[in-house]
Amino acid sequence: MSPTAEFSQWAEIIKAFIEYYRDDKVGVLRRQTQFAGKLADYLFVYLKNYYQASENTVGELPNKIDQFSR
Repeated sequence: MSPTAEFSQWAEIIKAFIEYYRDDKVGVLRRQTQFAGKLADYLFVYLKNYYQASENTVGELPNKIDQFSR
């Protein structure tokens, strides 16, 4: 399953973040898009694989926004 499908609510937030900067200068949009892409890779690819591979993780990676807690 693709990260976009599995974490669809989170993908919508990242999309909204990028859309917020669409009317801004191109340089700002490019930086924000690169940051959002790297953050998404970390959260939804790297951490997902880490949680699956490690037996010692505490908690679970939230698939939906309402599963997130601090």
